[in-house]
Amino acid sequence: MVESTAFEKRQARKGLGSSNLPLSAVIGEDGKYKLKFMSQFQLTTELLKISSSQTWDEAKLEWNLIDLEKVSEKESEVCLCGKDPILEICIIQNKINNNIARVGNSCVKKFINKADKIFRSISQVKKNIDKSLNAETIDFAFEKKWINEWEKNFYLNIFRKRNISDKQKEYKTSIAKKILNSIKI
Repeated sequence: MVESTAFEKRQARKGLGSSNLPLSAVIGEDGKYKLKFMSQFQLTTELLKISSSQTWDEAKLEWNLIDLEKVSEKESEVCLCGKDPILEICIIQNKINNNIARVGNSCVKKFINKADKIFRSISQVKKNIDKSLNAETIDFAFEKKWINEWEKNFYLNIFRKRNISDKQKEYKTSIAKKILNSIKI
């Protein structure tokens, strides 16, 4: 790790390093602000190694989100890009060769956008069960068979409505609880 300059600190606030690589800011053992570079190049290289395709544009289309986990600092992992720790883990599977990878929530956004939306939606509903889960979360729950087709269609039909009956609210809440109990976040 290198000690940062004022320029690098400004770049860090923008999410860029001096070489325009993504980075994270960390506090060193000496208490000084330091920068830790994380490379999308490393993510790309590592994912290509376990993909069937040899180009990033093709390889990133091979991967599906299969599960999500939120872990404690003690259980944290290292992402394929090198970021350490990752607390929001996305488990992805290759459609062609069935390889499985565990990547951080930030990296998965580079090729599967719905993971971040699911994390945010679950977090919001955990804080307030009256809030609605988003369509990506409902679709993911249906794919995982946590909810049936009727529950999916019902929720998608009412989740944006402001005025719903008490019975609809009861069903909506029970579906949300069912999903919250099934997901590892």
